[in-house]
Amino acid sequence: MIRLILPDIVFLDIEDDFKIVFNSGIFTKGSYVKAFSSALCNYTDVRYCHLATSAATALAMALKLVDIKPEDEVLVSDFSFPASANVIKGLYTKPVFIDVDSRTYNMLPDILDKIITKKTNAVMYVDALGNPSGLHDIKSICQDNNLLLIEDAGGSLGSSEKSIKCGNIVDIT
Repeated sequence: MIRLILPDIVFLDIEDDFKIVFNSGIFTKGSYVKAFSSALCNYTDVRYCHLATSAATALAMALKLVDIKPEDEVLVSDFSFPASANVIKGLYTKPVFIDVDSRTYNMLPDILDKIITKKTNAVMYVDALGNPSGLHDIKSICQDNNLLLIEDAGGSLGSSEKSIKCGNIVDIT
């Protein structure tokens, strides 16, 4: 097995907290969830933070918040976990794949700029391997075209571009 990361945590350090949660029977709400949400807002320097059961659930909520319609197109990176495009398809909307840079595996701004149509409603930028490089360039294109930019930052907690942490760069992360 090749590890991508090695956890920097020891079970003994969190065992008491797990016991409290399990003994309370409250797994999805409660003081620990509120505390984590608040800490995440502070860490990423954002005003609002809503926790979800998965990145796919969070992306679906983001698309529903902006009222994506079946006739719309959402532009998405072609190098991503299938869940990114599946969320778009699950809302009966058309995903349009954008090629990626072979060095960063992130969406190519010049390709994005050429593929935008009148049906394009949003862009879903995927931080490939937790790497948000190029995100500000994509944001600029989206602003120029009045498009919503959703960041799939499922693997990039703690990452930043231009000294701004993921979660605080685009419209919805």
